[in-house]
Amino acid sequence: MNEKKHEIEIDPTLIDEAMESVEERRRKKNDPESSEEKKDSEENWHDQFIRLAADFDNFRKRTQKEKSELVRFGNETLLREILPVIDNFERAVEHAKKASDVDSIRQGVEMILSQLRTTLEQFGLSTKAAKNKVFDPTIHEAVSQVATDEQKPNTVLEEHQKAYFLHDRLIRPAVVTVSKEVEEPSDSNTETNENEISTKEVD
Repeated sequence: MNEKKHEIEIDPTLIDEAMESVEERRRKKNDPESSEEKKDSEENWHDQFIRLAADFDNFRKRTQKEKSELVRFGNETLLREILPVIDNFERAVEHAKKASDVDSIRQGVEMILSQLRTTLEQFGLSTKAAKNKVFDPTIHEAVSQVATDEQKPNTVLEEHQKAYFLHDRLIRPAVVTVSKEVEEPSDSNTETNENEISTKEVD
């Protein structure tokens, strides 16, 4: 059985084009002018890199300056809003020097305090009442414990300082006094008391 051979015909023009491409690359490699073009291209890229590095350094310095200015004057808006409160406090002090009516002075101070609270609330300051609430170590700081039957154990009895929040972040915990269980007399104490009574009766 004769096997049929498959012959692949290659277009001679493709071979010629491939050879010309190889020769062209070889000429460019050995051509001095081509080397000069490559050198100019490398110098151009180097100059662009230097300019880019300089631009980045200027951007970094400008950003640092803006950040520093932001930290330094970041509270300007808040302070501007508090200035009227300070003005009213100064007026209240001057009024208190001349006034004899304690109630009017108290009312004036309460109004200024309310004004200050309203101003600070506009900037995200808030507080939460702690008294009669269950002690929460995440927002309460206990400074003492009092044994009592009037409240359940672990209940806030007194609030010495309020807790304050900036938006949802705690910036100062509440300082509180917390209740605890009243300890019952132990059996040993009871026996001691009974022995003391018996001794007194014998005497």
